[in-house]
Formats: sequence, C-alpha cells, structure tokens
Amino acid sequence: RIEPYFSGRLGGPEQISQLVRDGTVDIGFVIPSYDRAAFPDASVMELPGLFKDATEATQVLSQLVGARVLRDFSDFYLIGAYAGDPEDIHARPPVVSLADLRGKRFRVNNEIEAEILEKLGAHSLALPINQTTQAISSGQIDGALAPPVPLIEFGIGRVAPYHYFLHTSFIPQALLMNRERFDRLPSDVQAIIRKHSGAWLLDNFIRINADANAQIVRQLESDPKRTVTFPSPADQQTADAVFKSIVDGYAAKSSHNAELVGAARAAVAKLRADSEVRQ
Repeated sequence: RIEPYFSGRLGGPEQISQLVRDGTVDIGFVIPSYDRAAFPDASVMELPGLFKDATEATQVLSQLVGARVLRDFSDFYLIGAYAGDPEDIHARPPVVSLADLRGKRFRVNNEIEAEILEKLGAHSLALPINQTTQAISSGQIDGALAPPVPLIEFGIGRVAPYHYFLHTSFIPQALLMNRERFDRLPSDVQAIIRKHSGAWLLDNFIRINADANAQIVRQLESDPKRTVTFPSPADQQTADAVFKSIVDGYAAKSSHNAELVGAARAAVAKLRADSEVRQ
C-alpha cells in the first residue's frame, strides 16, 4: 500500500530530497532545479543546446547518474531519473520573435534559464510552477518558460495565448527512495521495485511524456485563439550563439564543470552514433 501526498502537503519542492533523506517520506519526486544545494551536478542537464529532445536528455541523464558522473544521487535508491520536454516561452502579450522578449519578465526554474533570458534582453523571476498562472494573471510576470504539459496541468495556457517554441533548458527530474528504507524491505518487495525502476520506468516515461506533449502542441496549433510560433532561422542562429556562450561559461567556471559538460557531450555523441548504426 502506498500513501501519496500531493501538491506540497509535506513541504515545498526545495525540501523534498531532505524529506526522503531523513525518512519523513519513503519516496519523493524531486526536481533538482529547486534544490541546487543538494544537486549541483544535475545543473549540467539544464544547459541549453546540448540535447535534441527529451528522449536524448533522459537517456543521457540516466547514463550519467548510473555511471556516478552526477554525484548528487548516491545517497538514495534511484527509482528513475528523466528529463521533461524543453522549456519553451508562453506569454500573455504577443511574443512571436526574439525581439518581442526584450523588457518582458518570465517565470524560470533556475539560474541557467535566467541567464538565457538576460542574454536575450528579457527579465526573469524564479517561481514554483504552481504559482505561475496567478503571477501571469496579476501582471507580476508576462509569461513563463515551461514545457507543454504544465499549460494544461497548472492552467498556464488559460492566461498565456502566445507560444514561442524556443527550446531552452531540459529540466531533470528524479524519483528517489530512502536507501535505508529500501534495504529494510523484504527481498520480494525489493525485486518488484527493481523491476519497475530504471529502464522500465524510463521507457514508459519517454513514451507517455512524448505523447502528452505532442498532443498538447497539436491542440495549441489548432486553436484559432492562440498564436504558435517557431523561431525563424535568423532567430534560431542568434539563440544558438547565446546557448553556446552559456555552455562555455558554465564549463569555464571550474574543472569539474568542464568534466560534466564533456561527459554529457560524449554521451550525446555515443547515443547519436549508435542510432545511426541501427538505421
């Protein structure tokens, strides 16, 4: 029997990993962006321009965690680590180009997204996703960086009719279990959890997440009250240059950061090479 707690009933998103670590809860859904002190290495997954889609980002994240390149997860029994679709721009006022971002303020998950916006001439405000709709409605912000699913799940789409699909950061997520609690479980229960951890969970997440996001994008594109825009070649070129500068700046901060970027790029290169061989 599993007793779930929803919507931060036991604490804010920045507290979940500690609740798992100290045994207040057995299992927790963690977004490392909200708990940077506990998960500093996971920030490499948020760098823009490294991954082509959520499938690739999820596979790289899983590999880096499994190889202990990302050291942040070793205190837990890891049920699964994955990345959602990239954060795009959803706004109340018209946003159909990079030029439209200038001077506007958007909700972000983390400091990397804030840097992206700053370099593109916009402003940012870090907010939990469940506070975003109200912040847009009140005029506190003009919109949000978010993947498609929260537009429906948290109502952001009700107040943001402009959708600019500038793929920015992929947000790492993890389902973590208290390691001592796992070790005390009967062996047959451990076997059930292991069976539905790792590859099984990732394969299902990738499929379900991709289907859900694609369905929402189709809904947006078919709604005459909405404006859906993808970057022009010139805007994409400008954004790619910004993305590269952010990745380079991250790597330059320390030798450890440079190693993380190198490991992520190597994992991406291997995945793409393996994909070409299979084709």
